[in-house]
Amino acid sequence: MTIQPGIDPPLRDLEAAHARTFAEPWQAQAFALVLKLYEEGVFDWSEWSGALSEEIRSAGTRGEADRGDTYYQHWLAALEALLLRKAILEPVSYTHLTLPTILLV
Repeated sequence: MTIQPGIDPPLRDLEAAHARTFAEPWQAQAFALVLKLYEEGVFDWSEWSGALSEEIRSAGTRGEADRGDTYYQHWLAALEALLLRKAILEPVSYTHLTLPTILLV
């Protein structure tokens, strides 16, 4: 983690906390996207938490190991499923992209 010189100590603490929260920048972007869509009224929090819970449960049913590093992959899959269900997204094949690349499209 690189602490930016000249940043006020509270902001430096916040930067350090975020560095520990997200292992990769795309995880923070996915998190921010969900919050923004919620704030804009695209879905309510109970819809979101239900979609995320279902995705995590489904991953277990599919036999995917919970290694602790897949949480934000579930986050993206849940967001995609929720937006498809609400007809905000159209089904598209993303098989040629990696998860971090999808956020940049």
